[in-house]
Amino acid sequence: MYYYLIRNGNGAGMANPIEDCLKRIKNYSSVINVNPHGTVAYKNRAKEYENCAEYEKDEQKSEHYFKKAIKDYSAVIKNDFNNADNYELRAVAYKNRYIKERDEKKAEEYFKKAIEDYTKAIQKDSGNALRYNTRAVTYDEWRTQRETDKDKNIQYCSKAIEDYEKFIELYEADTDKYKDEQFIFRYQNVAYNYCELACYTEDEEKSQEYFEKAIEFITTGIEKEPKFYVGYWKRADLYRVWSDKIKTKDAKKAHEYLEKALEDLTNSINEGKSERFNYNDYLYRAMIYSSFAFEDENKNPEEYLAKAIEDYSVVVEKSSDYADFCAYRGSNYFNLAKSLENTNIEKAKEFYKKAVDDWNTYEAQFSEKPDYDFARKEYAENFIKK
Repeated sequence: MYYYLIRNGNGAGMANPIEDCLKRIKNYSSVINVNPHGTVAYKNRAKEYENCAEYEKDEQKSEHYFKKAIKDYSAVIKNDFNNADNYELRAVAYKNRYIKERDEKKAEEYFKKAIEDYTKAIQKDSGNALRYNTRAVTYDEWRTQRETDKDKNIQYCSKAIEDYEKFIELYEADTDKYKDEQFIFRYQNVAYNYCELACYTEDEEKSQEYFEKAIEFITTGIEKEPKFYVGYWKRADLYRVWSDKIKTKDAKKAHEYLEKALEDLTNSINEGKSERFNYNDYLYRAMIYSSFAFEDENKNPEEYLAKAIEDYSVVVEKSSDYADFCAYRGSNYFNLAKSLENTNIEKAKEFYKKAVDDWNTYEAQFSEKPDYDFARKEYAENFIKK
């Protein structure tokens, strides 16, 4: 058994964290000189080199330490090449490095090497479901955070789906090994990847097929685990995304998907688990009501805008990140006020003031990146003065 030395954040409380790491590296090197065919000292020294790479501000020195860590992990693999965990250790090192790497070419190189090592780990231990899950998550993280090429995004979506489905297959063969919640969330991950494929695919028939697969998987997750409350608002989100994508081509079908989303969100709210998931069901239902308000055939948007505001208010009042949602509620107050300008000026002024107050609350916390239209705020302020 070997032990990793725990990182101490950014080195707080340590006079010189790199110097401390180097001292330990020297000790591990002494052990390695005595026993060059072992693994424990190599693993611990590799982790210390990783720590040095993280603490080091100079990029060239940081990369030097990282390469030292990789060299040690490679020595571990050479001395114990049938151990799947050893390949995963090196994969994690590559993954941690590409996350912080600013050079895009190097980041992609490290990502690919991480995938190669995760793949080798799976080859050595093909019956371990968690290894498929880890590789799938890596595909997802790279795709959503760094990848810009459409074809590669499609490729990584497909590969992640394969891995998540393999995870599910192995889990169902031996449910005692894995945690229920982790298992159920894989259905959600498959669903979101299918939805991504649907959005990327230009063939309308194939695109619709992918979307239906997405709904099928997340529905299965809900059916398999009745306590999977998050599944309702996640499925609702898929309906909302798809409705927005097809609304210009099929407004009627888009509306039907919004209705399905509304039903899911209301079911989630009625289950009473909103607090656990930071009131996301109220947030998404507010978005649905806002969408209904601006449908072409809707002659009474005020009703839906008021419902949206009511749900946004729950999120603002209950969520720990309340200021983050004030911009959304402010926009709905603005739209509601706009719809009342010709019929109830005093009420319109009241809602414009609420919009301005919400935007001011948001700006007080997020002054560097305000998420609202300044022109609309100025319009509201001028209307209030009339």
